[in-house]
Amino acid sequence: RIISQAIYVSDDRVMEDFFEEEHDRMNQPDTYLAWTHRADSYSGGVLTRFRLNDFYTQTESLPELWYNLNGYELGNTGFYLKNNSSISYLEREFDERINGGASYNVFRMDTDFVLTRPFRLMGFLSVVPRVGYRGTFYEKTAKLNNGDDSEFRNVFEIGTEVSFKAYSTWTDDDGFVWRHVIEPYADLKLVPEASVLPNELYQFDSIDEIEEEKSLLLGLRNRWQYKSNAQEAKVR
Repeated sequence: RIISQAIYVSDDRVMEDFFEEEHDRMNQPDTYLAWTHRADSYSGGVLTRFRLNDFYTQTESLPELWYNLNGYELGNTGFYLKNNSSISYLEREFDERINGGASYNVFRMDTDFVLTRPFRLMGFLSVVPRVGYRGTFYEKTAKLNNGDDSEFRNVFEIGTEVSFKAYSTWTDDDGFVWRHVIEPYADLKLVPEASVLPNELYQFDSIDEIEEEKSLLLGLRNRWQYKSNAQEAKVR
């Protein structure tokens, strides 16, 4: 599958003044060419993103190759492995009206592995412990004491998600069978300090922002489902 988009505007007010709906979805016009291949257990592709409008600050991918491995069971062990990897040449271009906004670029290779071992407690409680490792190579960094020397950053993560599901069903006057599913969950995440800190790296996206983290996230997933004529659809 190949998709592309190119948007050129005369100034940075055009989208907000004349295309409000598009502006709400996309604060800055995005120009790209992408090829994507998807299979049951993996997906991959090539993305080229570049800037057409000099009055926006944007990150260009010239290009980026990426590969994602979905949760893949290792034999019959019950362990599942996920991986997201990318190789990219990135360039950060700043608004031409900003004084001192010098652009920068870097060649970056990144791979992120997550190993999980789901199991149940007491027949209803889902527990998904995980360990993760992310390795990122930078062709150069923003460190002042080593010039533009390359760097390899190591990031480790451990965590656990605990959740359970509860639901109720009923049939409406038209014969549709409805089901309401709620799933409370708690997610504990521990990320030790990375071997290279964010302020030592050129910043392009969330990969470069990773830092030490200790967090507990509490949430509730909520789904509505209905069934008619042996077909089921989900409505979030």
